[in-house]
Amino acid sequence: MPQKLDLGLINAVLVSALILILIVNIGVLYSLTPSTPKVVAKPEIMLTFVNAKECNTCPDLSSITAALEKRGLSIKSSKTLLAEQAASVISTYSLAKLPAVIITGEIDSLASLNFRKAANGLVYEPSSPPYVNTSTGQLMGKVIVIALEDSSCTQCTAAKGIVEQLTQIGVSLESRSVEAGTPEGTELIAKYAITKLPTIIMSNDALLYQQIAQVWDSAGTTESDGMLVLRAVPAPYREPATRAIKGLVEATFLTDVSCTECYNASIHENILKESFNLQLSSKKTIDVNSAEGKIIITKYNITTVPTIILSSEANAYEGVSQVWDSVGTITADGSYVFTAIDQLQGQTYKNIKTGVIVRPGNNSQTTA
Repeated sequence: MPQKLDLGLINAVLVSALILILIVNIGVLYSLTPSTPKVVAKPEIMLTFVNAKECNTCPDLSSITAALEKRGLSIKSSKTLLAEQAASVISTYSLAKLPAVIITGEIDSLASLNFRKAANGLVYEPSSPPYVNTSTGQLMGKVIVIALEDSSCTQCTAAKGIVEQLTQIGVSLESRSVEAGTPEGTELIAKYAITKLPTIIMSNDALLYQQIAQVWDSAGTTESDGMLVLRAVPAPYREPATRAIKGLVEATFLTDVSCTECYNASIHENILKESFNLQLSSKKTIDVNSAEGKIIITKYNITTVPTIILSSEANAYEGVSQVWDSVGTITADGSYVFTAIDQLQGQTYKNIKTGVIVRPGNNSQTTA
């Protein structure tokens, strides 16, 4: 006799199977659902600003707050103290310059920054002046500048232009102008044995600025009273003793009008001005075939044209004198004659001894 199906048992098995499938599906569903990302807490730091009273020219360090937040740090607290209120803080963190910022808290992520470690924190102090010396309370880097002018020299570069350059590189200064011809100007010229005008005289604080300290040995002198005198005065300048103006250079461009391919000699003027700030007081162009041109060729033993001859006043430009041996000759009368035409790459010139025109590139030559 065939056995009857046990429907109850079958139902129990099916229900169990469905429950198992449901459990598996729920597990798969949860494995596919993205988990909520964990929020990583930002490192918390505390800032203490220590400022010097009445230091209007000192740098403003408040921007450091935004810079630290940009690095992913949370500013838990920030406070500002004046030096008079911060004696213990100055001592604890060995503060030598003000203003300063002290960073405490979770500072591990700032290890790569150029901050000084002190006590339980990091210290940021100004790397360049002006700042206040905490030991003396003295403002450092406020430079007193005397611009010693000679307004009668209209060709000279005014000393106020040098003062403006100092301002542009961040020097905090207090300046005044003194005319060379006044009693005070005459006294300064004698006191510091000044041989070139205009110039500037500065207080010793100028050497706290790295840009000045690095070049001062070649730019000027430190006097017995600590004052600094600029000696490397750019030409044109006036010599106080003789009243002569030095650096007014006369230029003669020697050309050959028959060489229409030859380069334009005026490029020499552009090079001299851009490289040495050499100023031409007068200039003239002379053809090699003229009577004057032939005299110049013989006098200076010139073999190639175009070229340029500078008067002896070119020696007032230190840079010109230093490089001229590599580009030309200085003659017995002090004139500067350019001879290194082959250094002018890509230019066509003429050998006036042979009549050959020398072209760039393949160095092709043609007899004129």
